[in-house]
Amino acid sequence: MKEKLYSIKEAAKMVHYDERTIRGWCQNGKLPGAYRIGTARKWLIPESALSQLQTEHNVPKESQTEQEPYKETPHKKKIRELAEKLTDRINLPSLFNRDLWVNWPTDFQPGKYCLPIGVVEIGEDKQIKVNYYDVSANFAALHLVKGLYGHFHTSGLSKFAELVGDKGKLDSWVAAVGQYSEALMTFLKVITDKVQGYRTKVTFHDEVKPSLTKWFITTAWVDAIQRASGYSWIDDSWYKAPDNMPNTSLWKLNCGADHIGIARNKKTLKTYENWHKELRLNYAKDPLARDIVIKGQELSNIAEEIRQRLREFSDMERLPGHCELCEPSGKLKRKRT
Repeated sequence: MKEKLYSIKEAAKMVHYDERTIRGWCQNGKLPGAYRIGTARKWLIPESALSQLQTEHNVPKESQTEQEPYKETPHKKKIRELAEKLTDRINLPSLFNRDLWVNWPTDFQPGKYCLPIGVVEIGEDKQIKVNYYDVSANFAALHLVKGLYGHFHTSGLSKFAELVGDKGKLDSWVAAVGQYSEALMTFLKVITDKVQGYRTKVTFHDEVKPSLTKWFITTAWVDAIQRASGYSWIDDSWYKAPDNMPNTSLWKLNCGADHIGIARNKKTLKTYENWHKELRLNYAKDPLARDIVIKGQELSNIAEEIRQRLREFSDMERLPGHCELCEPSGKLKRKRT
């Protein structure tokens, strides 16, 4: 006797998954024996493949002939909300984050520093290593994060399944951001070394004494990268007239809101201003700055693609895939099609 065949629409009624998910399973070979008719989008699915799918997904047999109204469970609603929440974490770290400016190791002393661009490790030999943070960490309970990733993996749609796994888009993006942040810190050190070679002192901890400050380095670093991307950030109007520091005989030079130098006289501050302008312009042409800009744009584009997939996942009429929390026994069955 010939095996009965079902259309995608009929199959969707039987297993309580939307037609897009069923079609994805057909295309990915997850429904044995399913085949497409000619070049059309129409597929025919053997009854045996659907029976196996029903067993694995605990779908009642009576649903083969009568479709019940779909009701989203609290668990699936929570998984959907987690996918939306995860989108907020897929963003390239900003150079304008003040926590970065205040806490970054300007003098590059050996140690470990937790910064918005990742965990920065500086070795005794001044070698720099940066690991960006796991985007799935500390934003939901571990079992829910595993559930979300389980739904991605078993969704039957490659655009979701390829987000996760050892070589998934999420982990690959995080690793690439770590490399991008490492390039940022390397470029920062190049500028710091240059400034430390000037014929004056450099202070890194906001001491009130004649010197260039860490803000001299930070503002030049950010402006050089901005200029390399084709946008000016600092212009001549940012340099303020020298200002006397209260209760001292010292003068300070501000670039915007940040004081970049302290001196005993205004003439020295004018020298500092010229150095700062020259530093910004010269390092905007540095190959390191151009590479950072190119890599940053690539990572921003990938981040937007990932965010779009997460939004699509959370907006689907029926949440695709399954996880351990979906199983009545609490145990995920090993065999999947």
